[in-house]
Amino acid sequence: MNIDKLIECKKKAEKNAQEMLRKRDLGEMLTQNELKEYIKNKFMLDDSDFDTTNILELAKRSIARQHNIELADIRFKDGYDCSGATSSMTKKILLIMAIEKDLNLYFSKEQSADITDISDIIKIAEKQWIKCDD
Repeated sequence: MNIDKLIECKKKAEKNAQEMLRKRDLGEMLTQNELKEYIKNKFMLDDSDFDTTNILELAKRSIARQHNIELADIRFKDGYDCSGATSSMTKKILLIMAIEKDLNLYFSKEQSADITDISDIIKIAEKQWIKCDD
């Protein structure tokens, strides 16, 4: 893994988050493209990886890219940790936690478990951001 690329993507994700929060403060809603850009940087993906918006699938693509393997071979690198979670599931959970922190959102345990797609996060964010305006 290239450390310079890692640092660059981290800075871009932070900038993405700041921009989304700025728009929230202006009363604007989160868009799928903004969140996709944030996830792209968090997962160190390219635009070509986004023919899906399924977060677990994106996590698998991220792992494949980081290990420099084909997506079809991910099953060999997507091992289980001591809790029984796969690497891709752990990556999804860490992304959800990062989104909570970076975008000032809260996902209940049930919501976190039910999140499968980028649109699921947007729906939750819209409800919470509307409440902030009241």
